[in-house]
Amino acid sequence: MDIKASGQDAITIETGGNATLTITEANTGNVALTSPYVKLNPGNITLDKTHYYVSGDTSNAGVLDVGETWTFSINTGTLTGNTTIRCRPRHRRAGQ
Repeated sequence: MDIKASGQDAITIETGGNATLTITEANTGNVALTSPYVKLNPGNITLDKTHYYVSGDTSNAGVLDVGETWTFSINTGTLTGNTTIRCRPRHRRAGQ
């Protein structure tokens, strides 16, 4: 199962299932964001530029610039119980 998580913050996967999560984080504001990452729960997994990053950093500066959209991807593996996965984007404004 492939899930595009854009626009929703949680999905539920049934026992024995697995999923490849493709998560996008877009900077639609007017300030660059440093150290952007996404937290997945359960498991408290951090998706960042070093782990699970796929594409989007056009300047390759590690900063989510205005207008950029970063893509992260992770496979859950086989789950042993019904699991709801929550996705929370996190970042700081550049210069903070």
